[in-house]
Parts: sequence; structure tokens; C-alpha cells
Amino acid sequence: MTGALYVEITFFCIEPKKPAKQWPRGDIDNFIKALFDSFNGVVWGDDDQVVTVLAHKVYCHTEARIEVRIRREE
Repeated sequence: MTGALYVEITFFCIEPKKPAKQWPRGDIDNFIKALFDSFNGVVWGDDDQVVTVLAHKVYCHTEARIEVRIRREE
């Protein structure tokens, strides 16, 4: 993809049997960085094209996954 990009991400994390907190462990900025670095040269040229990010991390009861939506920023 080219140009300025808007990215929306949801990280679905398996809920442990006895969660220590109401939200998944781990720093969301580290989750985003790892994902963006893996997209460099594959999805976009470089992650400096991303001008807007909306990210969530939530518990799920099925399988861990990441859902990503990307569009050109208008």
C-alpha cells in the first residue's frame, strides 16, 4: 500500500483461568511495533506511512488472533 494509512487493530488474547487483571497482559505499544515491523515491505513500504492507529487488546474464549483493518487516510 502507498500513501498515508489508517490502521485499526484488535488483539484477541486467550483469557487465563485466573486473570490477574481485567485486561490482557503486555504493553500494547510493543504488540503494535512487532506487527508493524512484520508488515514492512510486505503490506506497506514502511510503517512511517501510518498516520492514524486505533488499537485494542481484549480477552477472548476461543482462539488468540489479530484482526487488522487498513485504509488510505483521506
